[in-house]
Amino acid sequence: MNVFDYIEKNKDRYIDFWVNICKLEGNSHNKSDVNSVVDYIEKFAVSEGFSCTRYSFDNAADYIVIDANPDSEKGHIYIAHSDTVFDKGSFGDEAVKISGDKIYGPGVIDCKGGIAVALLSMKALCENGYNKHLRLIITSDEEVDNSLAKSEGIDIIKTMSAGFKSAFCCEVGKEGEILVARSGIIRLTIEVKGKAAHSGIAYFDGVNAIEEASQKIIRIQKSSEKDGITYSCNLITGGERINIVAPKCSFQVDIRVKCAEDKEKALSVVKEIVNTDYTGGTHSTFNIDSERMPMEKTNGNIALFEIIKEVGHKYQIEKIDNYCTSGGGSDAAYSVIAGVPTVCGIGTTGDFCHTTKEYADIDSLEKRAKLISQTILSSSPR
Repeated sequence: MNVFDYIEKNKDRYIDFWVNICKLEGNSHNKSDVNSVVDYIEKFAVSEGFSCTRYSFDNAADYIVIDANPDSEKGHIYIAHSDTVFDKGSFGDEAVKISGDKIYGPGVIDCKGGIAVALLSMKALCENGYNKHLRLIITSDEEVDNSLAKSEGIDIIKTMSAGFKSAFCCEVGKEGEILVARSGIIRLTIEVKGKAAHSGIAYFDGVNAIEEASQKIIRIQKSSEKDGITYSCNLITGGERINIVAPKCSFQVDIRVKCAEDKEKALSVVKEIVNTDYTGGTHSTFNIDSERMPMEKTNGNIALFEIIKEVGHKYQIEKIDNYCTSGGGSDAAYSVIAGVPTVCGIGTTGDFCHTTKEYADIDSLEKRAKLISQTILSSSPR
């Protein structure tokens, strides 16, 4: 039985696994629920003959690293995550539904379908004599920029990736597309302090923090550049009561950067605007809430894509003609930083992730498992 035959004959078993881990749901901030997902993954992986190592954190659910042939020469890695953006119950009493050729539910493409793809590919390769070290790294707080496990979690991804020949981040897939670069993300909160006063009797004695925040928001937004750094102010809260000049206001900014060097440039723009008092009598500060490094486009990433493209066409698995980039972030950033050629968006395909309409194409489990497996078999040594 070759790799493709194994995948075809065992796909239903992995669809069941996929459904079951989605039924367990698991919002990033619910440590207990996400650990229940990790427990199920570990039990299944061990039953498939893999070894597992878990890493625990104070605030995040466990990361899990799943290995095949761990004592052999380093081969290839897969990356995925076990958390979702959804609160438990968001999809109703029956979290997962199958209708026709689609599966609906929390995380079916983002990114529990990717976990199923990775494990099926690993198992198919091992069953057909592939003897190099394969590794799957599953994080538990990807949806919140690794902010719960913090630098310790990021260090695990980089350390566990180092030295492997290539990496496949099994994030949300789209038919015919593979990603070679993703944006980095900086999320910060800006606090503005003004002066309270009665809005009728002592209007001119007050200093309106909302007015000052508005001036800053306009300037921050206008600093965005097409195909460059973007600044998006999407959450704002301020004031105390309708008849009090607002003494405080805060707003959050989502900054997207293309490369590591953009971070300092972006922060210098923010600092200048924050430190300027446009209305007079205000004081402002900012705090970085979370940040994720960009997955930068490298020659290694593009070379890996070219192998995937050739495999997709040669074996008539999927027509993939051009590589893509994305404004969204992912854990693929850290395998690239570790020096590993990486592609992303190679998990199950579908649409509407981060909404209660999220669905995945059931046949994409088989397609993407075949695509990754044959790419690994076709890869030349780095």
